[in-house]
Amino acid sequence: LIVWQEIAVILCAFACPDELGKLHESPGKKQEQRWISNNQAGEPSDRVRCNAVLWYLAAENLKRFVAMWVKEQEDGIARGTYDQFSSKYEHDARSLQAFIEKVMIFLQAIDDVNFAIA
Repeated sequence: LIVWQEIAVILCAFACPDELGKLHESPGKKQEQRWISNNQAGEPSDRVRCNAVLWYLAAENLKRFVAMWVKEQEDGIARGTYDQFSSKYEHDARSLQAFIEKVMIFLQAIDDVNFAIA
């Protein structure tokens, strides 16, 4: 799995901006499919999900990135991995803050000031 992350870093650093989205989209789909199959088989899949999220973020595919983030939040609530003493609103606000921080850190890492949100 570390190889996936190294490939993502290399592509972010050296790929042409016009091709970057396409180059990251395909591995993102593969990692997402692997995450789904591992999840259905009851195998650990959090690391695979993180890799898929990284690829979609690098591809600037916020639609898939957000969909996976929402699923992660739903899974966390279903597993009861959030603080039982905080309200659902507080949990959602903290999760949203963590989501925005991930996006901003990634944008700073690739120094992309023209990131298209649409």
